[in-house]
Amino acid sequence: MWFDAVSYFTNDVKIISEYREKFKSGILLDTTPLMTLFLGKFDEKNGTKLLENFSMKEGITNRKLNSNDFEILRQFINGLNRFEFFITPHIFTEAIQHIWKITSPEQFTDIIKYFFNDYSFLQEFPICCKEISKNENFQNKKLEIGDISLMIENSKKSKTIISIDMTMMEIADYDGFLVIPFQFLTTAIKYTIPNI
Repeated sequence: MWFDAVSYFTNDVKIISEYREKFKSGILLDTTPLMTLFLGKFDEKNGTKLLENFSMKEGITNRKLNSNDFEILRQFINGLNRFEFFITPHIFTEAIQHIWKITSPEQFTDIIKYFFNDYSFLQEFPICCKEISKNENFQNKKLEIGDISLMIENSKKSKTIISIDMTMMEIADYDGFLVIPFQFLTTAIKYTIPNI
């Protein structure tokens, strides 16, 4: 099921009720949303634009990430503060590798401090490499290890996934999971994000 941003942000009671049920199982963050939390906080506190080193596909174009993306994601997560958010070690590793490449040692240390202070609510699920290596999408080179780790965790107990990876989200949608393309959240600039 694909997230209907407009209905959600205009407080469509039926949609919000349906999503609330899905959110109860938890919400998984993919690499780009996780990096947005890491870097957005640092940029906000230090007047930098590290987040703009990354982009996401919107339609047929790529758009650089920015402080609005961070603010929208933060508001969205705050609006869902009674639900659980999860990452996998593979997603954490991917995000860290990207951040490591663009930061000085001092910046990196500060980013880690902000992250563990402000986002300590994120829970982590370990995923065994044997499980990943058995996955058909991994063996056929359709999805990367981080995406596979999210799919494996999701298959244990259906969760919602926030990502920019359309291939992974199409597979998750096919398997009956709620997928929230991070690109869809950017429409929230025009609306107030509901607290559910």
